[in-house]
Amino acid sequence: MTWFWLAGAAIAGIVAGYLAGWRAVITAMRPALQQLNRNLANDRNLALGLLRRELANWMFRHDPDRYLQTYKKAHEAAKAISTTEGSEQRAELADLTEHYKCYRDFDLLGTREYVLYADALSTNTYDEVERHYTDIVRFQALQIAVDDNWSDIHHPTSEAELAHLEKYVQRFKDTRFKNRLKDPQVPQPETLRLAFRRSRRRTMVSLPPSPPYVLSSHQAVPRAWGPLPLRSSEPVCPTSVKQFTVPKKNLPV
Repeated sequence: MTWFWLAGAAIAGIVAGYLAGWRAVITAMRPALQQLNRNLANDRNLALGLLRRELANWMFRHDPDRYLQTYKKAHEAAKAISTTEGSEQRAELADLTEHYKCYRDFDLLGTREYVLYADALSTNTYDEVERHYTDIVRFQALQIAVDDNWSDIHHPTSEAELAHLEKYVQRFKDTRFKNRLKDPQVPQPETLRLAFRRSRRRTMVSLPPSPPYVLSSHQAVPRAWGPLPLRSSEPVCPTSVKQFTVPKKNLPV
């Protein structure tokens, strides 16, 4: 029986040594595993940022003023998440992940890399794109609030970014306006004035110098020489023919 106890003690020693070594290995690997999880969180956040940029670019080109309001609403939603309780944050995250089960579900375009955003989103409305963009911002904010591996990541929106966006929107609108003025197909102020003068000359009636003519019922009617009577109630205007009246007795039968 002695050999039995010796064998049992040997097995117990091997198991104890294995467990102690495994625990030491896990303890030694824990910093590396934590860093790996943080790196994965940064990579996922970067991928979500790229998807957001695609949608933001399309919305900005579509309507810069409306995108500014969209960013403000997303920023307010992200700030509200950071001030709520942990249980509410986890519940909101669970509800959001029920709709977006995988990270690829955040990719609204889902097309080839060379297809233009305008073509890829041609079947989507602005409201749909805006809602998808806001959901990505909310997901990032919730992950930062709930997951320790995301704790070192910057928030998806900020006051500094909002201030820069407001300036950029105004600069974009000014540049677009200047480019329109430089476009040869867009009438310039001097061109508009010249076109107005020409249109006025085309609308004036050109009549032969002799005999004098007046307008009656939209037709040129000759009259006898002499001064043209004026209505006392109408001012003299050289560009108007309504100031001249013709006595009925002088009109040809």
